Amino acid sequence: MTYTLSMRGFIKTYCCVVAIMLFFTGIADAAAKIELLDGSSGLSSNFVTAILKDRRGLMWIGTQNGLNIYAGYNFIRPYPELKNEFITHLAYDSILNTIWVGTLRGVYIVQPDQGSVQYVQPDTALGGSEVSALCVVPGEAAYVAYRSGALIKVDNLNSPRLLFRYSRSQKFAQRMATNKQHMLASVSLDTDDGVSVFHVPSRKIENISLPGNSTILNMTWCNDSLLFIASRTHAYLLHTNTKELDVLERLSGRVMEMAFLYGDKLMFVACGSFCGNYYAPDTLLEYNISTGVISQIDGMSDVFFGRQRYYCGSQDAEGIIWIGTNRGMYKILPSRDLFDTVLYDDRIRISTRTIIEEPNGDMYVGSSYGLYCYEAIAGSWTSYQYMDPGTHKIPVAITDMLNDSDYVYIAGYSIPYFFRFNKRSRRFEKILHGNGNSTLSSSFSLFRDSEGIIWIGTSRGLMYYNPATNSLLPHKNNISDIENPTVLDIKEGADSRTLWLATNRGVYHVHKKEGVIMCFNKKSVPALSANEIYVVDEDENGFLWLTTNGGGINVLSPDRTQIRYLNRENNGLSSDIVYGMLWQDDGKCWFSTSNGLSCYNPVENRFSNFYTTDGLCNNDFNYNSYMKGRDGKMYFGSVNGLISFYPQQVNSIEENNARLFVLPVSKWDEQTKTFTTISNLKGDGDKIELQSPSASLVFNLGMTDYADPVHNIFRYRILGLFDDWRSLSGEPVLRLHGIPYGYYTVEIQGITSRGFVASNLLQFVIHVKKPFYSTVWFYLLLAMLSVGLISLFFLFKYRNLKKMQLMRLQISSNLHDEVGSLLTSITMFSDNLRFNGNTGPEKDARLERIAGLSREATITMSDILWSVDARNDMPESLSERIQEYAEELLLPLNIELHVDVGEIHSRQRMPLELRQQLYLIFKEAVNNVVKHAAVTKVGITFRYHDATMFFFCITNNGAFTSRQGVQGQGLKNIHMRARKIGATMFYETKDNAFTLTVRKGVVT
Repeated sequence: MTYTLSMRGFIKTYCCVVAIMLFFTGIADAAAKIELLDGSSGLSSNFVTAILKDRRGLMWIGTQNGLNIYAGYNFIRPYPELKNEFITHLAYDSILNTIWVGTLRGVYIVQPDQGSVQYVQPDTALGGSEVSALCVVPGEAAYVAYRSGALIKVDNLNSPRLLFRYSRSQKFAQRMATNKQHMLASVSLDTDDGVSVFHVPSRKIENISLPGNSTILNMTWCNDSLLFIASRTHAYLLHTNTKELDVLERLSGRVMEMAFLYGDKLMFVACGSFCGNYYAPDTLLEYNISTGVISQIDGMSDVFFGRQRYYCGSQDAEGIIWIGTNRGMYKILPSRDLFDTVLYDDRIRISTRTIIEEPNGDMYVGSSYGLYCYEAIAGSWTSYQYMDPGTHKIPVAITDMLNDSDYVYIAGYSIPYFFRFNKRSRRFEKILHGNGNSTLSSSFSLFRDSEGIIWIGTSRGLMYYNPATNSLLPHKNNISDIENPTVLDIKEGADSRTLWLATNRGVYHVHKKEGVIMCFNKKSVPALSANEIYVVDEDENGFLWLTTNGGGINVLSPDRTQIRYLNRENNGLSSDIVYGMLWQDDGKCWFSTSNGLSCYNPVENRFSNFYTTDGLCNNDFNYNSYMKGRDGKMYFGSVNGLISFYPQQVNSIEENNARLFVLPVSKWDEQTKTFTTISNLKGDGDKIELQSPSASLVFNLGMTDYADPVHNIFRYRILGLFDDWRSLSGEPVLRLHGIPYGYYTVEIQGITSRGFVASNLLQFVIHVKKPFYSTVWFYLLLAMLSVGLISLFFLFKYRNLKKMQLMRLQISSNLHDEVGSLLTSITMFSDNLRFNGNTGPEKDARLERIAGLSREATITMSDILWSVDARNDMPESLSERIQEYAEELLLPLNIELHVDVGEIHSRQRMPLELRQQLYLIFKEAVNNVVKHAAVTKVGITFRYHDATMFFFCITNNGAFTSRQGVQGQGLKNIHMRARKIGATMFYETKDNAFTLTVRKGVVT
């Protein structure tokens, strides 16, 4: 059934008027993309008073409730000093990278590199601190005007100096600007005073009156000597060199509330008239200073309207316009007309599903609403709809089409599923195939092979239609067939006897007669990234390209053993839902997705992305809806119309130079439970130290491309842990935690929404410090300590062994010297007694001598055993031994003995060396008395407290019978033994008595 323009009013009117105009004139929707950022977006206040962009690309926004920083994703307020201040002005020193902030309480200087804020204390004599105007000469000074009428200059040392003060208190600088000649132009609040030009070197004021009594709203430097001045009713150009004033008649009658310069063009918001407390309907105008041409930026009428005020504006290097109002901040992204649009209208959304072209230039577009035919000769579009009486005139949704000489074969997902359009009669026809259509279901793809057979991909598998016999049959030859997946695309293989099928269960390689040859899906080897495949295409080199639903693009190697994935996170694809693909003649490939159009450059292995702001009719495209014309022009269908373009013309667009930057980095230490902010990081190899692996780092990232920041991609890698790039999901925040001990380099890369890689790479050196007990020095010290302890152990053991050997040697020597000599004497006397003829008295004398020697040997043996027995190491044992030995030696000689050992209080053990030496001293002294003195009385006194305090004294009467008693070897031995134990020895002879004393310390 055919519907002409007169028969179908609304649809036909749309197709013939709107679509024809769009198709032939190539006019895309020129409306700019506009976004309002306000309190709901995180801005501290909707009242935006100042906007600037620093050299890193950060946006600084001043409001009536604090200073904000915007990196494209959210707003932050990192400076508590300015959190609640009413910001009146912002100025940027691009050389020193400092932000000057004017407020109601004075001026502040923000140094982002140091993360510091400094308050410039105004002179109390100024009479007020409210900043009325502010401007900066980069690298030299800032000029601050106060509402009190004072004008000050703040140099690089942040030292303020008063330059000028208006004579009347009601006059003050309301607007101020400066150029490279250090000339300040200020505007008095008195409208009859006009402009005051202040010459800094001479500190002189010149007043230039303006025609018409109108308050000046804006002042902007156009160049070094040309100043644009906008009032409520007029616009002027002031030549500061000659003081000439030009009135811009073309702008007369408009209220230029806000203006800013971008290149040689002046952007400003113009209002038709001033009505009471608000301005009448507004628009954003562009004034070319060189040509004097005024043009209006399209698409602003829905945003700029009355009852709102405009305070500031700027345009960045990417062409984005920022305007601050009392309703928030507008981000205006101008549109680029890179593509032609067809069948596009927001009122009637025509979802275009498939496109074919005739050799004569005619085109057929299948949609969810029917068929559209374009006649090249007539230059008109006509709409055709298939109405089946049994469906109550519900139009058929077309999914794919196939061109023939007389017919257009059509697949659809509603009854009749498969039919044709007669080109001559311009009518739809049912295909009355011999086998009936009971097995046919919703159809999604069509393909004619080299033998003329039409293959149909349905929701229940694969079918084929033979036009010669009018037969429609399912492709089910054996159990190895594909069964019943939804077939979305069909292509012939390199072997004409085979087909490639893209389905919702993977991709199949099918022999037309023998069934499935191979199948690839998410569980196969190699594995696909998704099961639902929209397009299958084998290139001239044998690579198999697959577009997927959610898995990006899969590329199988010619031998089908390896696979390569192209996706959004790793390669910059605009979306991982990829509907269509077309090859460009130079090897590049275009992909339509659910979020824009992507062009893949295989040489550079990157994508260039395009969106509605570039002229697309919609960012969401359809599968099967793509075609390359005979002249190389490409067509892609979307959910609202289709686009057409010559790829060479679009590829000529130069890429932007977006830069990646990092906001202040946050560091959290789990051990100390402290949170710190690192503000002076630039990403050029900055070193960050962490005290332990439990410490965390948070990097807030941004890029200077604010066109579509939500779709910017950030990737990172940590050299030393892993070298492959890993993408950040969600917000652009890199959180690092649990990094092992050591040095690592963190690299961060940015990719814009258009697929361009940021021109810089952020690098940070992370040093996770080891605690002392984990360092090599600690282990070395521990090893040295262990070696020392082991050495001490063996040294102690060696000394004990040596001491034991000495003791054994001493015992052996004593036994040999003392006991041995006594035993030898006994033996000699015994032999003499046995062999010699001794008389009775001689025999008795010799026996007595033997008995004496035996007793002496016994005593000596007892002494030796006593001296080495550890059980005798107590002071009581020594005192008892002294008394016992003295009695055994002296009493048989009828020598009167008096022993005084006192009371031993100490229960500590005596050192072996001390006990032996004291005992030997005592024996030596007693023996010396017995051998060398005529003695009848002996007194012995012994006192012991501890090893540092003891006293020994022996006293005898009678003089020594020989000099050996006083000067012999005995006293020398006693003196030597006393020195060994750290004691002193002295003796004296007085009143026919001899006294020997050995003392250490003071013993009472």
